[in-house]
Amino acid sequence: GRRNIYPVTFGYQGRVQSAYGLYDSGNLLEDPISGKPVSIMEAELLAKILPKEHAEALKNLNGDPENLKSTEIAGLKTVGKDPQTFLAVRLDDLCIHTPGDVIHIAEPVFALTFESSALGKEYKLLLNSRLLR
Repeated sequence: GRRNIYPVTFGYQGRVQSAYGLYDSGNLLEDPISGKPVSIMEAELLAKILPKEHAEALKNLNGDPENLKSTEIAGLKTVGKDPQTFLAVRLDDLCIHTPGDVIHIAEPVFALTFESSALGKEYKLLLNSRLLR
């Protein structure tokens, strides 16, 4: 039942958060600018490691990237091509703790979901399929 669910840690500006991520073999999202794989994270989880003012601004977005206007919030940017554009953030690092190894990814990109029920109860991240190859 817990196959393909891995403990992960991710960090931003010296803050670190732990969670569980599901390896999603169907997630082929890619940042069109950097070409980096894009994983998916609950916005509520990201808010836990952001400075207070950035976490509040993130909560007020309600998943609408157009509300960003010209203001950047802790490196937030849009990822994806119309009509499916996601609000995303590039963090400092991500570590995926597999049974045989710890995989370190520098500057991982996460698309954000604002629906708490969008992911499973056991995991708060959907890991891009390219991260564990």
